[in-house]
Amino acid sequence: MTILGIVIGVVVLLLAVGALVRLAIVNARRRTRSLGAVAQQLGFSFSAAAPDFLGDAQLAAPLFITGDDRMAENIMEGSVDGLRTVLFDYRFEVANSGDDPGTITRIQSVAAFASPSHRLPSFRLQKKRLLSLSFKRVDVEGSPEFSKRFFLTGKNA
Repeated sequence: MTILGIVIGVVVLLLAVGALVRLAIVNARRRTRSLGAVAQQLGFSFSAAAPDFLGDAQLAAPLFITGDDRMAENIMEGSVDGLRTVLFDYRFEVANSGDDPGTITRIQSVAAFASPSHRLPSFRLQKKRLLSLSFKRVDVEGSPEFSKRFFLTGKNA
């Protein structure tokens, strides 16, 4: 392979990586604008990012001690039928498994509710995967389609 071929290959690779990064940034900005509009329609406050939000919100869940560089983004806060409601994207870094020593950025959408007069259960809802096994699984009666597509777990199951 000639030096010119190597240089062209490197340039093409850099352009492709640059295009992917730009696309990711554009999509993230579009999501933030869309969620801001939804928050406004709901009468909720909206913040694109809040570095101290996780500590200030006093949300107790194992998820919020997961990973490094934890950050809440696209935060919508308001009240629905007397329940304090917070919706946000939780971004964190985890160690990559395998031979690569780097990290992977994970983003988890979170809905949290609080009520001064009710004790609300903690639960986790996720798309069903091949190995979604648990002894604490909650089946939703009367909705077999829901149970086929999603996996719901909680402490009281």
